[in-house]
Amino acid sequence: MIGLWRGQELPTNHRIDGLLPPFGWHGKNFVSADEGHPLIMRDRFGTYPLNPFFVPLKLLLAWPKLFNNVLGRVAVRNLGRLVSSARPKARLRPVELGGTVSAAMIYDEKPIIDHFRHIDDNHCLGLMEHRDFDRPFFFLLIREQIAVQTAG
Repeated sequence: MIGLWRGQELPTNHRIDGLLPPFGWHGKNFVSADEGHPLIMRDRFGTYPLNPFFVPLKLLLAWPKLFNNVLGRVAVRNLGRLVSSARPKARLRPVELGGTVSAAMIYDEKPIIDHFRHIDDNHCLGLMEHRDFDRPFFFLLIREQIAVQTAG
């Protein structure tokens, strides 16, 4: 799992389907088992790690139109670097899900666990669990680079 991975939503009619790409979600970066960046964003200057602490997920779920509009997307894309963090905000651990143990990214400051299932050396299926979700959110990760130290 170590390295930079590009993320891609897998549409399943989940409440957050379609929310990540317009805000510039690029993927995830795993520097080591104890150093993970769960939200790598892309703007006109390149990629950066967004601090998940500042993502108002409950607010987004309650009022998706509040942010998911032209003004909200422009604000996030232009102000995101102000709430970036070079410090890791998650860690990788083996976690059992559905009777199978696999790698999982455990967020430090949010009730979120991203579970990963190996497809091949360059692809992983991701499943995001959040305390407030009635079912998981699915995404695909595609390997970009072997190891990337994130600058902030």
